[in-house]
Amino acid sequence: MEWSFRMGRVFGIDLKFHYLNVLLFAAVLIERGTYETLVLALLFGFVVLHELGHCFMARRFGVRIKDIVLFPLGGVARMEHLPRSPRIEFLVAIAGPAVNAVLAVLFAPVALLGLAIHPEIGTGILALAGLNLLLAVFNLIPAFPMDGSRVLRAMLGWAGYDFVRATDAVALAGKILAGGMVFFALAMVTAGLGGSSLWLALIGLFCWFAGEQERRLVHWMQVHGLGGPSSYGAPRGSPVPSALLPRVVSLPHAWPAAASGRTTPDGWVVYPGGIRIRVVVSPGGAAPPAWRPPRPPGDDAEYLGSPAPAPGPAPLPAPGLDEGPVDPRNAQFERRLLGEGQRGGLF
Repeated sequence: MEWSFRMGRVFGIDLKFHYLNVLLFAAVLIERGTYETLVLALLFGFVVLHELGHCFMARRFGVRIKDIVLFPLGGVARMEHLPRSPRIEFLVAIAGPAVNAVLAVLFAPVALLGLAIHPEIGTGILALAGLNLLLAVFNLIPAFPMDGSRVLRAMLGWAGYDFVRATDAVALAGKILAGGMVFFALAMVTAGLGGSSLWLALIGLFCWFAGEQERRLVHWMQVHGLGGPSSYGAPRGSPVPSALLPRVVSLPHAWPAAASGRTTPDGWVVYPGGIRIRVVVSPGGAAPPAWRPPRPPGDDAEYLGSPAPAPGPAPLPAPGLDEGPVDPRNAQFERRLLGEGQRGGLF
């Protein structure tokens, strides 16, 4: 992910650190001192464990994990698009807070023992239990992108809501909560109670825009038939859905081009809102001309090496290429920060 660097690998998953975190640590060290900086480092460590909880649960369902990225507002586990199953979404979403809840339960008796032996040590361990309890409870708030939003969406799915309707309901609930956070923070500042309230206002604004972005993404995918593995699962050689034709073209070395998006150097097509799509073909294997989409009127995009394409349905790559059905295995969906393929935690 842009503006982050790789710190290492944990259980085969890349761990990345956003550059803004360096400024955050520097500010805390200068303003608050060493003790608060150590607490912040421990908090980031607990966020990593939180994200690993999401990752391990997702792996149980065969989902590939891309990486974990740590931001000043929390962490994000980036993974392939999860199947639209309330059960899977619930289990993956609840796994992160469950890790923090278990850690809080484990730290609590150790803290009580520490208080009896050495009060300062016991108080420190009790603070660790409190941090994990805070992470578990706060992340269950039903506002995107926090885990509680996906837990609520899964529960609405069990209640009979379709995915789009459930997303709309959760996004609305999250906006109400986000507005409440901002109002409360401003009231606290007005009353002179506080600098830390601005942090709550920032989180509220973030949740508001995250909810709207999630809602728009789900509606966009619904309109264009990109709803997930079940949205298109035809056998090899079947036509690509017409909604994909003006948007994706396969080129040699897996380099796509699209009329309504921009192509990145690493082969992703980026659409407005940060939605990115890649169609994978075998290395060096150019797609047949019939698979190249017709050029829309007024389209100035350059289809590399593509003569005037023939109109009509575009067949999928022949069996010699990598994949057949159009699903997340060969049309991969990724969002840079928010989205169904990601599970994040805030603090």
